[in-house]
Amino acid sequence: MQIRWLARVLLIGALLVRAAPAGACAFHTSLPAETAIDRMLASDTVVLVRPDPDDAFAYAIVETLRGSAEGVTPPFLIDSTTRRRLARNGADAVLLAHRAGAGWTRLAYVDARFRTVIETVQRRAVEWIAEPFHSERFALAVRLHDDADPQLRTLALQEIDRVPYGMLQTMDVRVPANALVAALWTRQGYAYQPIRVLLLGLTGEDVARAEVRAFIDRVQTWDRAEHLGAFATALIELDGLDGVVRLEQGFLADPGQPLDKLESIVEAMAIHHGLAERPLRTSIADALLRFVAMRPDGAGAVARHFESREDWGLAAALLPVSRNPDLVAASTYLAVSGYVAKARARRTMPGGAGLLLPRE
Repeated sequence: MQIRWLARVLLIGALLVRAAPAGACAFHTSLPAETAIDRMLASDTVVLVRPDPDDAFAYAIVETLRGSAEGVTPPFLIDSTTRRRLARNGADAVLLAHRAGAGWTRLAYVDARFRTVIETVQRRAVEWIAEPFHSERFALAVRLHDDADPQLRTLALQEIDRVPYGMLQTMDVRVPANALVAALWTRQGYAYQPIRVLLLGLTGEDVARAEVRAFIDRVQTWDRAEHLGAFATALIELDGLDGVVRLEQGFLADPGQPLDKLESIVEAMAIHHGLAERPLRTSIADALLRFVAMRPDGAGAVARHFESREDWGLAAALLPVSRNPDLVAASTYLAVSGYVAKARARRTMPGGAGLLLPRE
């Protein structure tokens, strides 16, 4: 018996040294892992290119923004659309970047408007590399999110999608809710649906509320629902306490809901629990307490998403699961016990940093 408990303690100890990930915006689909600005900041060589005077289908470097490009020939051929556009606009160029081990990447078509973005990135590179969620970088994205240029709007969406939700809540959304709704279900807009849904929640408009509620109600009977987490986050943003009740009644309190589907509901609640005022925090905590009491295996999702945000407010609710290893699957038990142990170590529970596990 002592060996069994020791093994559990050692496994939980391994969990305790694992670093919690930084809390960027939680819900993504096919958005690129890095934005053009990320790639500019991470590359060793950044250049502007135009068609080679000796070969209209090949690029030649016209300006080096970073690193050394001496003797370098960019590997890309120029597509016909870009070639015609560059021919019409002699001051325009294409932005390419090179990173050791990754090779060359085409980042953007550069006109006068996009050049101002490049200049800002060049000027702020040191600060933005040191601080990934720098307020000035976010402010640049906010300025561009309703720009008339579709390339700049897309860049802004990608940039906004990478910031923590608490930062997103400070944003003044200038795109009308009906325009966000119109783009949600288009083929071109689907890849950006999660961030558009989160922005929809921030508008506070009735059309946003109707769209989000309709989706939440529609997917209750589905086995899985893409982007449910984003919609759940937006619902709580729009409806507050009523949104939590709707999510609990429609999902958490339904024993037939698949646990992997409920994971995104738990994540949305974890996001808001760490940012909300006390009444909403209490409502979220109570709903999750009832959920874990009914379905102990759901405690793993609660532990994971609260631990990743270093939010220890659900430790008391998960304590019964941490004391009953035979109640849940081993992976769930380890996640919950690790979370509770970290909470105790931070003295956020009654009893402070007491024993990790009860004595036999």
